[in-house]
Amino acid sequence: MRNLNSKLINSLYLIRNVSLVFLLSFGVIAKEIYITPETLNGAWPNILPGDMVIFSAGEYRGALALPGNKSWSARVPTKFVAATVGRVVIKGSDIVGGWVEMGGTRFATDWPGEPAQVFVDGVALAQLAGSVFGGYPNQPVSVYNGMHKESGGVWPGRFVYAPASPMPMNSFFYDKDARKLHLNLQGNPNQKKVEVSVRGRLFYAEGVNGIVLDGLNFEHSNTSISGRGAAVTIIGNDNVIRNVTVQQTDLAGIQMVGDRNQLLDSTASKNGQLGVAMRGSNNRVVNVDASYNNTRGFNKWWEAGGFKFVGNGGLQSSEVVGNTAVGNQGDGIWFDWKNKNNIIRKNVSAYNTGFGIHYEASRSGVIQDNYVFGNGQRGIYLSDSANCWVTHNLVVGNSLEGVVAVYSGRKDAQGEEFGADGNKVYANIIGWNKGPALIMPKGPADPGISDGNVFFTDAKPLKFSLGYPSLMSPVTQSLEGWRKLSGMDGRSIARELPMPAEVATTLSKRLEAPTWTTVKALAGDLRASAGISLSDVLLPGRQENAIGPRD
Repeated sequence: MRNLNSKLINSLYLIRNVSLVFLLSFGVIAKEIYITPETLNGAWPNILPGDMVIFSAGEYRGALALPGNKSWSARVPTKFVAATVGRVVIKGSDIVGGWVEMGGTRFATDWPGEPAQVFVDGVALAQLAGSVFGGYPNQPVSVYNGMHKESGGVWPGRFVYAPASPMPMNSFFYDKDARKLHLNLQGNPNQKKVEVSVRGRLFYAEGVNGIVLDGLNFEHSNTSISGRGAAVTIIGNDNVIRNVTVQQTDLAGIQMVGDRNQLLDSTASKNGQLGVAMRGSNNRVVNVDASYNNTRGFNKWWEAGGFKFVGNGGLQSSEVVGNTAVGNQGDGIWFDWKNKNNIIRKNVSAYNTGFGIHYEASRSGVIQDNYVFGNGQRGIYLSDSANCWVTHNLVVGNSLEGVVAVYSGRKDAQGEEFGADGNKVYANIIGWNKGPALIMPKGPADPGISDGNVFFTDAKPLKFSLGYPSLMSPVTQSLEGWRKLSGMDGRSIARELPMPAEVATTLSKRLEAPTWTTVKALAGDLRASAGISLSDVLLPGRQENAIGPRD
């Protein structure tokens, strides 16, 4: 083995721009590989497990894929890093020239296939009459044709366009029959930087362990034309994405599948459908910004928004901590279908058109210390989910209810009911939401418990109900009535007062970082003056007698 290692080491000196880093015990050399935009394609096939690949600053045009048949190992991670964080941009688009004037402000060029995105000087043009997922909505046999018909199908934001009609300004259209790409814009595109998406995946690795992405930026993709997925996808175990930005892609930004994976200190914003998707067990999502996603208008009831955890058991025994989901066209943070034993803590979910935090058909989630405000639907929503804790959250100014936990008898494919038993709602600040402050389940044997909360309202009466409000389950119009109906919230407090001016102003301007000092102080003073304590309740996490998020 000593002679073999000597030969390997000697051979490395023949490789230009490669320096020896360390020697693995089984005789494989790990090395540093320095890459520039010009050398990317030539260097990429030479990458081996354990290498450190260092990208110099610049704009890269290529799809990076790792074969799954190599011994990628978490024992000796393979790292892909930027020499300078934020200065490496890997794009799934190409720069296109040769535009021919077609009359007025319309230009065209020959183009071999449909693009999902066109950017002019960094600004996205609107797509007209586009198709996704192999032909939807034009393909008569598409599996997506029957989905969500009642709410516009899976892509209600699609621009309908008749080719013979005038194109709106700042738009593009692909004529499949003539194989021409048309633009309508002010000025000559030959004098601008026109980027057309051509590559489906920007970084794709399946069957890998110990992959680290650090400090890289990714933009533009053409994933949706043929199928679904994310521009940056890693499938395997013990992988890390850190200090990475994925933005302005055509579908999802980042996807990680597997166990013990980590997504840290990263951004997935302004993507066509979804910011972040993840599934597996013992994973961590920490300090990630998934904001302003679903720019192409996919159906939020299907899959769109900031974060979504779904598929094959979803996310289990994992942490989603310190993240931001703001301004998404859809839910901010969505756990869907058989997720369990997750901690969702210290996140901000605000101004999303859907729900703030949505825990659906799952169980045993700990949702605590979150700020959930200004969302277009419910603040925190447990849909057929059991044994969850909702504690120490601030849920303010949402356009429907504050906190909702409901039971519908939903079952999985094997006929097993998800249930909604045993949910616990403690020590939250719930105020000034447009719908009822709180809905707890009606139907399960154990409807759970709510207590130690502070409820604020303005001139409207506070509303509560067991199950969705109906003739059979009318809302109660006061905390006292709710106590009599449910036996819950005996140690909670309700106060009628206007929303503090600084909070109202912040929400009206949709600012991302309101000052909550006044609201939290009011809630704390009310509890203190009433002598209310939850010291006898074993809450998850720190056992302090606090109200609302514990910063």
